[in-house]
Amino acid sequence: MSNYILITNDDGVDSPGIFSISKALIERGYRIVILAPEVNNSASGMSITLGQELALKERQDIADSLGESARVFSLGGSPCDCMIVGLSGALDDVVPDAKPMLCVSGVNLGPNVSVDVLHSGTVGAAREAALYGLPAIATSSTEFTTRGLDQAVHAAVQVIELVLNIIPDVADNLLRPQLGGIRDVPTLENSARLRSALCRGDVFLNLNTPMEWNGEIKPSKVGLKWYRNALHRGSDGSTYLIDGVEIINQPEENCDVGTILGGSSSLTLCPTWPAGHPLYLGAGLLSHAMEVAESGSPKWLC
Repeated sequence: MSNYILITNDDGVDSPGIFSISKALIERGYRIVILAPEVNNSASGMSITLGQELALKERQDIADSLGESARVFSLGGSPCDCMIVGLSGALDDVVPDAKPMLCVSGVNLGPNVSVDVLHSGTVGAAREAALYGLPAIATSSTEFTTRGLDQAVHAAVQVIELVLNIIPDVADNLLRPQLGGIRDVPTLENSARLRSALCRGDVFLNLNTPMEWNGEIKPSKVGLKWYRNALHRGSDGSTYLIDGVEIINQPEENCDVGTILGGSSSLTLCPTWPAGHPLYLGAGLLSHAMEVAESGSPKWLC
């Protein structure tokens, strides 16, 4: 296989999550290229670095521990910087013999559900890749330690292979030579329209897996989760710390928060573009992502 899966994250290139998913994909015969932040960039959202030179470094030490099917690079920037720099030409410079066919962002340590999707660098990187026309998946364990990592990797590989079955070997919308969207193909049935949107980068996937995973992956919508008591004042009154929050979950039917609390992985189809953008799919079409096949997987992915 000549083309590769591009792997990134926000926990940094040395994270156990990015190593574990890379190892699992290599063991299944996939070629991978890692391009991830040099240091931890958690909760960086879609932050980008303007007007500064960003150092790209090859991490042969990590590649050696993964095997011959891996190339590993770090960038002195954010997760979105990694996607912008990489997809705009840096990857062509360092891996000239192949192109990315899919972006996998993660596995993140800690959940990215509900309001987290607005803050998460993991989700931000996947969305940035999709903006550039590359099919993308963000994937997370709901644990902030490695205790749930094996389960999260197992679920992620299942979803990745479902996606690889429906996307082309060559990402034909990379850098968006196709200026249109699925509005150009209104005669397709709903599942086919969603698959087309994923291939074009007009939607991306967000997967979250609990430590006590029951083996199910359920299509889910974004749910309700609230943070309280996040602010701590310093002793001299001039400093503030955001930490130690109280988390309030409000599970609803078929939402990511409730799905995880029930022991299943949540798989959410996220629009790349905001409502009102010409390439936004619309709530009516997006609702078909909640339909379930007999296998239990999202119908549109089967």
